[in-house]
Amino acid sequence: MDDFDGEFCIHLKKTQVPEVTQIQAQFSYIEDGKHIYSLIADGTQQAEQVIVWTNQERLNNINVTASAIFKGRALPHPPAYIIEAKTGIARAFVKMSGPDIASPDKEFACGETVSSENPKNTVSCSFGTKYNNLLVDGDKEVDHTDPISYPHPYVPDRPGMYSFVLEAADKANNSVYLRRFALYDKESAVTTDPANALYISSAVQDHGFQWMTDASTPLVTNWQDHFLNYVHESGKFLNSILPFRVKVVENPPIYKEVPHTNDDHYGRRTTAAIPNVRGIVRFEWTHTVNKSGGRAHHTPVNWNDISGLNTTNQTTVAGVTSGTTVTVWVRAWDILDNRKVDSTSVTYDFTEPQFTLMTFNKNEKSNIPFSSGLTVTAHDAESGLDHVEVKVFNTEDGDLLRANNVSIPSINPLYCRDRVHDCYCPNALSVCYKWINKVYISNCWLMVAKNALATAQVRLQVRVVNRAGLKSSTYEEQVVTNLLELNGTTTCK
Repeated sequence: MDDFDGEFCIHLKKTQVPEVTQIQAQFSYIEDGKHIYSLIADGTQQAEQVIVWTNQERLNNINVTASAIFKGRALPHPPAYIIEAKTGIARAFVKMSGPDIASPDKEFACGETVSSENPKNTVSCSFGTKYNNLLVDGDKEVDHTDPISYPHPYVPDRPGMYSFVLEAADKANNSVYLRRFALYDKESAVTTDPANALYISSAVQDHGFQWMTDASTPLVTNWQDHFLNYVHESGKFLNSILPFRVKVVENPPIYKEVPHTNDDHYGRRTTAAIPNVRGIVRFEWTHTVNKSGGRAHHTPVNWNDISGLNTTNQTTVAGVTSGTTVTVWVRAWDILDNRKVDSTSVTYDFTEPQFTLMTFNKNEKSNIPFSSGLTVTAHDAESGLDHVEVKVFNTEDGDLLRANNVSIPSINPLYCRDRVHDCYCPNALSVCYKWINKVYISNCWLMVAKNALATAQVRLQVRVVNRAGLKSSTYEEQVVTNLLELNGTTTCK
């Protein structure tokens, strides 16, 4: 029998009508029989309408479950003329409304059969249907608001280039992402690499880049790969930073990404690479000139910027004289303003060593097997003495038999007490030299063919070379006769 009403009917009170105890709607996207994703709206025990937001417009299934109970509290007894009466839930249905889903007046019957002739005290309802229309936006985007301050202290446990991503999301999980960068480093420092020196590349190479012999030659300082911040270099902290785009759902593909306009393009650290050389972002240089010779130890206060990230610098020093020392400092900075200073120096020497006397002393013992001694009287006030150049000629035909260099030893300044008669100390150096030097040569250098030893003679020619590579303009010679008297004559090869 259908629902009816009339003036003689007793109307149920609110406490007597059936009560919905549970209702839930699940919206799903199913593809090829596979459940991809879903969301649930649960109205159980909710007095107000339940609204659930989503940013997924592809939803193609709706399932509704509900339960109801009829308690029938304090119902009046039926009249005596009614032989049998039943009370309970006589009709159960679901109504749905929405874009292109159904008429709001359409009722979808529950699966469990109830009627006015077969009422039940409890009813469970389950209903499902397909939905093939895209949802219509009820909310277009996440808008900007007034600035929000949310201090949240965070101290990293190690140095690094850190990325902070802020997500702003609405109730439908529409999100906007913003990213900022911070370089955190309380440990590293600018250091120098011993494998790559700071030096004057325009100086004489064969003598440690310490001497210049031509005042017109520009002073070129080189510090390629000398300075570094190892932590920044090895960690690639200053490299360019890739866009942030991460796939969070495979099908359909959904990404979390920071749009270009919301990425970090402000301040010193942006997505762009920071130009650097081994973690160094800036170089400066300065210099001093000491015309009396000797390296300066006090760094000047005025510095000059190096353009770009050049690791060489060229300058011309005016008015230098022989014995002048130029000291060059280079200062390297990292992105955090840590810095390191290193220096090098070069001394100008335009004068050759003074060579006045050489004496040959046959068969003098030394740490060389079968040796003879040379007593050399020479000095060089600017760069000191480096070696003697020894050449041996055959006196019969003038052929050069051998050419060798023999180092001239320096002495510690502590042992140079008589600096007038015994020794001298160049201002540019931290060592001293004897006025009269003793060196040794091998007797084998003086040998000729064994069948000619009895009659042959050789001419010993000696020059002195200073540490700047300048040779004495004069040389000393000694003709050596009686070669068979030299020790080792029969054993030399």
